[in-house]
Amino acid sequence: MRDEDKLVRIASTGTDIEARILSGILEEAGISVHVSGEHAATGRTQALGWVAVMVLQKDAERAREILLKAKQDAKDMGWDKVDFDTPG
Repeated sequence: MRDEDKLVRIASTGTDIEARILSGILEEAGISVHVSGEHAATGRTQALGWVAVMVLQKDAERAREILLKAKQDAKDMGWDKVDFDTPG
């Protein structure tokens, strides 16, 4: 598998709903997203740990930029509960 085809975590949230909001923002921008550690069918909060938002490595930098811009533009989400993973 090529490095650019690997999934990387770009953010983590405490709930499925927050992860789905981030996922929607990225999908609207044309980025394929995988959400891991969720209870998608129930919409419940994640009881043990965080819900990871992951994208292909080749899309990671652009995805981070999109989410950071969304954070600046939108005040209606509890962004203080989103952990942005940094590369490295």
